[in-house]
Amino acid sequence: MALFQLAPLAALSTVQAQTQDAHVHGVSTVLVGVEEAGVIIELKAPGDDIVGFEHEPVDAAQKRRVEAALAVLKTPGDLFRLTAAAACEAGEVTVLGSLLAEKHAGESHGEFHLRYQYRCRRIGELSGLELLLFDRFGRMRTVDVHIVSARGQRSHRLDSGNRRAAF
Repeated sequence: MALFQLAPLAALSTVQAQTQDAHVHGVSTVLVGVEEAGVIIELKAPGDDIVGFEHEPVDAAQKRRVEAALAVLKTPGDLFRLTAAAACEAGEVTVLGSLLAEKHAGESHGEFHLRYQYRCRRIGELSGLELLLFDRFGRMRTVDVHIVSARGQRSHRLDSGNRRAAF
C-alpha cells in the first residue's frame, strides 16, 4: 500500500465506524479521502440496489447478474467523475465484498464494497465529485457521501437529480 493511501484511510475510519451498521435499502455510501497525491473512494451499496437481491446467487442467471455488476463496479470512470482540472487517474480497484463472497454468520444483508484509488497531478484543483452511479444502477436512489480532506469533513446526500458533492 502506497504511503499516500494511509492518511485518507485513517481519517475515513471514523466515518466508516459511524456508517458501518447503517444498511438501508436504497441508500448507498461513498467515503472519500483526499491526500496530497491522490484520492481514495470507498463504495458500499446494498446488493438490492445493484442487482435486485441481497443473497448469494441461487442460480446461473443471478450469478451472471452479480458478475456483470462487478465488471461495471470495477470501472471507476463509469461511476465517478472528479474535477477534470485536478488531472486524476484511476488506479487500483479492490473488491472488499460482494454477493459472491461468503457472508459471516448472522449476516442477512449482502452488499457490494469496493475501494478505488486515484493519483492526481494537481490535487489543489480538486473541488468536487460527480456520481454517475445512478446511470449505471437504476435501483440506486440515494447515496450518502462523506468527504475527509485537509479542508475538513463534509457530508452530502445525493440522488439522480443532485449528483455533485463539493469538497
